[in-house]
Amino acid sequence: MAIRLETNQVWASGQKTALSGGVVVRWSQPAFPVHPGERLRVEWRIEAAAREVPMPSLMLQPLVENAVYHGISQLPRGGTITVAVHLAEGALCVRVDNPVPQAAAHTAGHRMALANIRERLHAIYGARARLEALPGAGAYCIELRYPAGVAP
Repeated sequence: MAIRLETNQVWASGQKTALSGGVVVRWSQPAFPVHPGERLRVEWRIEAAAREVPMPSLMLQPLVENAVYHGISQLPRGGTITVAVHLAEGALCVRVDNPVPQAAAHTAGHRMALANIRERLHAIYGARARLEALPGAGAYCIELRYPAGVAP
């Protein structure tokens, strides 16, 4: 399973991406369990000022993959993943929300993607960054926050 998020702007170093212009979700495997338009919808809410803030590689993509695998793919009618990005108090704040079934068919997972993201955030930003999982009844939310003025 692989999702590639493409933006209209990739920084010269190739290590970070800004959310400039439109963000496109591309599936790189035809066998992916859910395809856009069938049962999957993605709603992007990206604040204009946040579009130019660099985002370290592989921060958003695994969160969207998890939302598809652990949420949308298990729902007969599918659902909508909402990705909201804004600036608050000098930090870039990213929130990924998705519906989940009451009884998950897949395993709870090993939290490997979340652990990897936390490690990368800590390596780049130290204690100034955070990643929080906020599970709820029928929904799952991830909040990611890191300093906007510090280049990765």
